Amino acid sequence: MDWLRSLLICVIVSTGVAACSTTSDNAPETATAAAPASAITPFAGYWVGATEAGQEIERSATVLIEEGLDQQFTVTWRNLEAPEGDAALAERDSTLVFLPGDEAGTWQSSNSGEIAEGGVRAWAVVDPADTLVVNIETMTEDGAVERQTYTRQVTGEQMQLDYVRRVNNVETRTLRGTYIRASEG
Repeated sequence: MDWLRSLLICVIVSTGVAACSTTSDNAPETATAAAPASAITPFAGYWVGATEAGQEIERSATVLIEEGLDQQFTVTWRNLEAPEGDAALAERDSTLVFLPGDEAGTWQSSNSGEIAEGGVRAWAVVDPADTLVVNIETMTEDGAVERQTYTRQVTGEQMQLDYVRRVNNVETRTLRGTYIRASEG
């Protein structure tokens, strides 16, 4: 994740739109030539945002959505949450690589596994309303199925995120966040 940290530093240090690059060998393989637009193109880029004020949990986050070769794409996100009291800042990083599915506008995570065996199952869809929906399923320690759904809509240089967490199909958390495109290229 050194390449992501380098990108974060570039955005934090710069004023305005950042145009930073990294030479890390850990960066995912992405298309360097102009590729035909895919359903992911409107969502691609580096996004910085936070949950809307007054929600149950207030978080800041970054999201990097990269188009890869052969219609693949990668989503990398970092959440920063300041718990109440004197607790330390909570930080979580996650990355998923998606491979094209059998139908247009669908993808399966390259690292999906059987949730009953401790794995993660993830899939993504771009629906007709130009909305990117990423679903992630896991199994909790007590055997319940947890599904997290991230619904993203882009308008210009702004992205709206609606997050829903369900455990055994019961909604347990919702969050709404607004992101801005922080860099392109």
